Amino acid sequence: MKKTLSSLAVSMTVMTALTGCVFDNSSGTTVAAPTAATPPATPVPTSITNPSGSYAISVFATNPAGSTKPDDIVPVQTAANSPDSAVFIAYQDRSDVDPMGNIPTGAPIGSVAQGQVVEYDLNGNILQTINIPGHIDGMVQNTVNDYHTLWVTSDEDANPKLSIVNFSTSPATVTTYTADAASVSAITVPDSNNGSMNNVPLQHGGGLDDMKLIGNNVYVSASAPATTTTPTNLPPLLPYSTSWANGASCGNGTCGNGTVYGINQPVAGTANTNGAIQYQITLNSGASNTYHVTPVVTTDGSTTPTTMLSNGIAALTSNNSAILNATDTDSTAIDPNGDLWIDSQQDGELIHVSNIKPTNTTQTTSVLPLTYGGTSWTIDDFRWVPTAPAGATGSTFMLVTDTTGGYVYRIVANGGFTPGQVFAAAGNMITSLNMTTGVLTPIFINFQATHGLNFVTP
Repeated sequence: MKKTLSSLAVSMTVMTALTGCVFDNSSGTTVAAPTAATPPATPVPTSITNPSGSYAISVFATNPAGSTKPDDIVPVQTAANSPDSAVFIAYQDRSDVDPMGNIPTGAPIGSVAQGQVVEYDLNGNILQTINIPGHIDGMVQNTVNDYHTLWVTSDEDANPKLSIVNFSTSPATVTTYTADAASVSAITVPDSNNGSMNNVPLQHGGGLDDMKLIGNNVYVSASAPATTTTPTNLPPLLPYSTSWANGASCGNGTCGNGTVYGINQPVAGTANTNGAIQYQITLNSGASNTYHVTPVVTTDGSTTPTTMLSNGIAALTSNNSAILNATDTDSTAIDPNGDLWIDSQQDGELIHVSNIKPTNTTQTTSVLPLTYGGTSWTIDDFRWVPTAPAGATGSTFMLVTDTTGGYVYRIVANGGFTPGQVFAAAGNMITSLNMTTGVLTPIFINFQATHGLNFVTP
């Protein structure tokens, strides 16, 4: 039964832990965390409403002092299959830091391109704040060797960095890695702030985004690929993405709305020489502080086969075959079978990767077009509701970041979330997602811009 917001909204007090600390990596010093009186409970904006389903929403946190633009969310486990004990939330901070990690010419002296990763307890109290260089856009708890390591990517369009956080120390320690020579492109690209050509992308023409751990391998999205609007051997691409005008074929990637997304195709002499969609990322040995990326999911934009999973908005061939094209690989998720799913955001599609390399040799892909109201739709983070681990003492809840609004929301399902359900952050909505049809159904609407979404089980 549909409930009204007034009957569901639950206010929570957002506190700053007095024992928290901030490690300033730009100066190598530790400073006291800002302290403040406990604020009054923060109400949910009255514009946010619940059009379907039986859910309750409350405010988990608002922007801490000195931090803005909340984005990715990562729950913290202390052992294999343990309940979640805390949560990390990334704050991209400055609105003028571009996705290459640059700040504008003329910015105040001392300005630095950095964001923060804030650790919260499960009640929204701040435990610690950690400065991370660049424009943060991906996090994963890497539990291969221990349960106190967080990997963070920055700069999704070029100059990508990997920061490794040891959060068991006080203060947390941060070591930042850059790409090795074998991973970067020979072509530099201009940035949006200064127009300079000193920005170095990886060999797909962009940077790094979301990360996931499968087995002992860390996979990372090859974001912002260099695309072409005049591809060689233009394939019979099916109109399964927004690159093709919400379902109407539009030539060489020029859509009816004037947007040109193009084809993700390696082209000699350009920044894209490998057509990567997803990389495996590893650290190089020695004291070089560099990482290496190995393409594991690629496309040549004209012959790489894939399979369509839903009619969606596509006019399918008899065998549902298509050509894989991904121009905006972004968020990723792991399904209950352990397979990786990739959100090609501006294309309005999810890419399912079965038997991912290098562990397997029979890797295949398939594509699920996303729609809302019969129209191709874009999403950011999406997640399957997890099965509660043994020892869980509380009910699973959802956390969502409204990046523009500066809120982190807590959502609960009356009667509990059902393991295996899928939910997505979709612009100004939080939606359920039918993984058979690709149809999005809003459960809350009228946010400013939702980005991060994850589930937490105490």
